[in-house]
Amino acid sequence: MSGYEERKKEGIRFPGWCSSCEKMDVGKVYNPHVRPDSILYMEMSTLKELFEGHGFQIMEEFDLAIINEKNPEWCPGKDMAGIIAKKLL
Repeated sequence: MSGYEERKKEGIRFPGWCSSCEKMDVGKVYNPHVRPDSILYMEMSTLKELFEGHGFQIMEEFDLAIINEKNPEWCPGKDMAGIIAKKLL
């Protein structure tokens, strides 16, 4: 994602936020009828901060494997992450 690291250095809370996928390379890959209007790319640290900030205890964090290596939408470098969390009382 172009400019992500620069926005992160500037202290922008969500440097991976893109209000229009059409402006990004992802807009060239996905069919306009199925791509989202906007997208938020996150690192695990940001995802954890959000969960913890909203009263969740992180039980497990993990990277998800590529589902179909032959599908260009799931090529290496488009990693996914997951969290299992429990809401604290």
